[in-house]
Formats: sequence, C-alpha cells, structure tokens
Amino acid sequence: MYFERDRIELPENAVQGNQIDMDWLKTATPEEQYEALYQWFTNQYEDPAESLPYVSQEGGYIPIHGALVDPFDEFWEFGDIVSDEIINNVAQELYDIAGNKWSPVPSIDDFYEIKETALDRFELRIARAFDLLNIKDDFLIKASVFSLLITAFETYLWEITKEYLSNDKLNLESHLINNLEAFEKKMSLADIYFKRIDVKKELYDLLDNKIVWHNIKSLTPILAKGFVIDPLPDFGNIQKHLDKRHNIVHRFGMNIDGYEMPLTKEEIVELKTDLTLFVYELEQKISDRLTSL
Repeated sequence: MYFERDRIELPENAVQGNQIDMDWLKTATPEEQYEALYQWFTNQYEDPAESLPYVSQEGGYIPIHGALVDPFDEFWEFGDIVSDEIINNVAQELYDIAGNKWSPVPSIDDFYEIKETALDRFELRIARAFDLLNIKDDFLIKASVFSLLITAFETYLWEITKEYLSNDKLNLESHLINNLEAFEKKMSLADIYFKRIDVKKELYDLLDNKIVWHNIKSLTPILAKGFVIDPLPDFGNIQKHLDKRHNIVHRFGMNIDGYEMPLTKEEIVELKTDLTLFVYELEQKISDRLTSL
C-alpha cells in the first residue's frame, strides 16, 4: 500500500518542467535530490488513469499521449550525480503510486489532431517491445526484445528520412539525388537523359529496398550529405550491440561455437539507452539544421 509522504520545498528554479539545475543537484542534500527527481518525473508523467482510455480487449490503457514509461528506466541520466539508492527509492515510490506504466502529461496540443511523427512511433515501438519482458524471464523473449529494439531503430531512421523528403526548407530530396554516387549508384547524365531514368524513383527505391538502416556506412551519406549534419551522432555504442543481434537473428541466439549466448535485462536496457540517445541527438541536430536555414 502506498502512503503519501510530506514533500519538501526546493530552491526556486531548481526544477523547471523537464529540466533540473545540474550544478545545484550536485551540491543538494540527499533529501533535495530525492525530491528533485520526483518532481522532474511527475512534471512529465502521470498516472495513466488520469487521462488515458482503458480498453480491456486491447490489453489496458491506450497510450494516446505517447509511450508509457517505467520509472525504473527513466533516471539513468542522473546516475553520475545521484546515488543508486536514491534513484531506486524514487522509482519505487513512483511504482507504488501507479505501477510501471506512467503516461506523458498531455499538453494543449494533445487535444487537437497532431500528426504522429517518426519519433512518436519509435518511442511507442520501444515501449511495446519492452512490455514483452513482463511475460517471463526467458531467453527467447529477451532475444526477441533485443532484436525488436534494433528493428524499431531501423524503422525510425527510414521513417524520419521519408518524413523529411518533402520538406522544402531542408531540401533533403535534392541533396540525396545530387549525391546518389555516395550510395554507389552509377548513373551518368547520358543514362538519365537517353535511358530516361527516373532519378526520384531510383532514390525512393534505394531508401525503401536497398539501404541497410543499421549500417553506419549506409547511414552516413543520408545524414551527412542529405540532412547535412556534421558531426553525426556517435554510432559506436550501437555498433557493439550489432554482433549480438546478428547471432540472435541468424543463429537463433547462439554464438559461432553453437552455445546459447548469455543475455541479461541490463544488456537490453543498455541497448535501449544507446538507441534512444542516438535518436534524440539526431532529432536535435535536425532541429538545429532547420533553425539555421
């Protein structure tokens, strides 16, 4: 049973919406750190019973305001400042209040028809994949979730590229067409004019059928020459997960010696974190690029 505790007052501007003054947090008392993390989380998320429709046939609450989150997964960015004990205690209190499926607090925009973005769908797919871990502690379930997370990442990259192709300000389509040779598409002007090659069709076929979306060599021309992003978000942490995913997909979770690979929930959380960091940094870089135009 959850018993509400007395909250403490924090200094002005210590916590504002989804931002915490990190310099202040480093010198705050443990009680203040606890309260700051609690406020930071509840400024962004609420008990799903507050605003979500519940449909038992669909398995529970329908996440119309964004992917549902588990408080135990949300405080990783404070791990270098706040002790694990405080983080776990805050997460436990939140769990005691509303469980492991908190909903984003709706904004005024949520009451109007807003176009769903590639980022929205990425976050929802990640959350749905993680829900599978609640079934039982089974290797095949964990392996499936691990693979699905990377699939959600690949799908996001494909969708975000297609989403911005028609953006006149970014001019992504023209940049990619002008740099088809970066994808080893060998077409001379003679090919285009005399063979009547539809260059736009070639580009869309490339994006839909030829690009390996988890391969940084394939992504670099799209991000660097298409979106004109430099430097690219760091892909190194993701790269280290791909060998394991290869064994999951192509060897039924066995290594080259024929033994089932160990796979922990902590590794899955680490993968989720690495993918999400890349996606959020890419979103910011695209936003910065648009602002600069």
